[in-house]
Amino acid sequence: MAVSGLADLARKHSRCSVIEGDFEQYDFSALSFDAVVFSGALVHVPCGRFPKVLGNILLALKPGGLCSLSLKEGTGIKSDSAGRLFYLWKDTGLRPVFDCLHLDVLALSRQASIMGTGEMWLGYILQKALRDE
Repeated sequence: MAVSGLADLARKHSRCSVIEGDFEQYDFSALSFDAVVFSGALVHVPCGRFPKVLGNILLALKPGGLCSLSLKEGTGIKSDSAGRLFYLWKDTGLRPVFDCLHLDVLALSRQASIMGTGEMWLGYILQKALRDE
């Protein structure tokens, strides 16, 4: 499904405003949220760009706000039958990124893909520091 199709579904079922844009280019600093949810939304962001992308999005998260984030577990890059690239993570590689972005890990889960692929997903509940350190 195209991104605009997913956005339409989100609008219909959440009754919330939905932003369609590029995580790297969008100006999130004008927004203010208590929480953000990334359910597999950042799996296509290359590892080298991930800290900048997440940091840009977190400009909209209020101090003390929560972030739910899920990423595929593993090392390297994997592609699917449609040619989409998935960047894989280990918890030990994410912790320094979270520290640099002033995010505290409140919870971590590790779950098998509901698609039955055998892939594992890392799920985080993160909290933005009350103030930058």
